[in-house]
Amino acid sequence: MEKVRRENYTAMDKARDLIDSVIRKGHQASQIFINQIVEVDPQLAHNLGLS
Repeated sequence: MEKVRRENYTAMDKARDLIDSVIRKGHQASQIFINQIVEVDPQLAHNLGLS
């Protein structure tokens, strides 16, 4: 069952897990993550309202 779940794991699921993980780590980790998004992909940052 777990193998089937992993095979059906989408990019959206992975992104959700990453963001949830960063949020659990606290404010500083969240700010670092946001800063990296702004630096690496300014258009995404703009679309997300981060810049």
